[in-house]
Amino acid sequence: KTVKFKDGNTGIHCDVNVNDRLGVKNTELVKRYIDLLPILKPLLIAIKKWANLHNFNDPSGRSGPVSFSSYALVMMTIAFLQVSLLPHDVRLSTARYGF
Repeated sequence: KTVKFKDGNTGIHCDVNVNDRLGVKNTELVKRYIDLLPILKPLLIAIKKWANLHNFNDPSGRSGPVSFSSYALVMMTIAFLQVSLLPHDVRLSTARYGF
């Protein structure tokens, strides 16, 4: 079950998963990548802001055409970094975690 809400102070839209183990594993995966590459977190925030401005972050289609989820944007960014920019040793260190 997913509960969606918008933070009144920041205006940030949030999803909270309940009883969904895959959601927990996905969060752990993203956290590990952020731990390995600290610049990833501000990069992802910037990408999400850009995506919102251009209506590319609306998977439900409530505000326009159906587009990417935040998680999809995160995974695409990580995949791009893996094949394009990350040094070989960082790619190898992620293999230790089975990802």
